[in-house]
Amino acid sequence: MKRFAFAVSLLALALLVGLPSLAHADTISIGLQQAGVNGGAVTTVNSGSGSASVSVLPYGTFTAVSVDATGSPFFVEPGFNSNSLNISGSLPGVLTVFVTEQGLSSPIGVNSFFSSFTSNSITSGWSVVESTLVSTSNALYGGTPLDSHTFTAIGTSTSTNSTPSLAGPFSLTEKYVITATTGAGSTNDTINLSKVPEPSSLLMLGSGLIGLVGLRRRKLVA
Repeated sequence: MKRFAFAVSLLALALLVGLPSLAHADTISIGLQQAGVNGGAVTTVNSGSGSASVSVLPYGTFTAVSVDATGSPFFVEPGFNSNSLNISGSLPGVLTVFVTEQGLSSPIGVNSFFSSFTSNSITSGWSVVESTLVSTSNALYGGTPLDSHTFTAIGTSTSTNSTPSLAGPFSLTEKYVITATTGAGSTNDTINLSKVPEPSSLLMLGSGLIGLVGLRRRKLVA
């Protein structure tokens, strides 16, 4: 019984070390930018606590812009996904979409972040540059680049990059630059950004799970 309690305690400790508090909700903002619209400045079209979504008809030369983003507390800090990004257009043009999560307090120090870029669909002749950024000053729609990938066809790209030294609050931004060179068309894209788990946290979690499995087997044999 004591061994079982110890294994459960070890597993709980691993989860506490690897998973920051879910109680804190960060502010997520969605901004759009196109030359000739709002003087070329970024227009914040929606913001929310923990998540944000928007559907704009139209914006500049684009006929429809739909964005959905989710962060803390629905994902453990600093998990951040911008998904269901759908852009349609009928004229040539360039649209930049910013999705920023501000008020992050974890993790601190230098960390490794995992960026996953995806183009689910894209019209031939269009291109999308997807980027991830981190701001130690908690900036809106900006920061130090982590990585980026350019899509001209359906595909996925992943990478792991080190951050500057973080001491919250800090912000994360996912940026899309959509270039419609052929007029009518559409694109659907996704960016997922998360912290790479520390080896020590994974080791503790694995030890806890192994302990639980071992105790379960002993109980079945007995």
